[in-house]
Amino acid sequence: MSRKEKIKAILDVDPERKESLLQTLSDATLDRIIFINKKLIERQLEETYLEMVN
Repeated sequence: MSRKEKIKAILDVDPERKESLLQTLSDATLDRIIFINKKLIERQLEETYLEMVN
């Protein structure tokens, strides 16, 4: 995934973030942000599923 794609993926999930700030971060930091966003989404889906089941 290119830097541009990573930044777009982060902004898609959290449009409040500033693209100019994301441009200053390392690729490793961008990867960590994407990883954390994925985990948060997974947890939200799991919680929603559990609410629907109960």
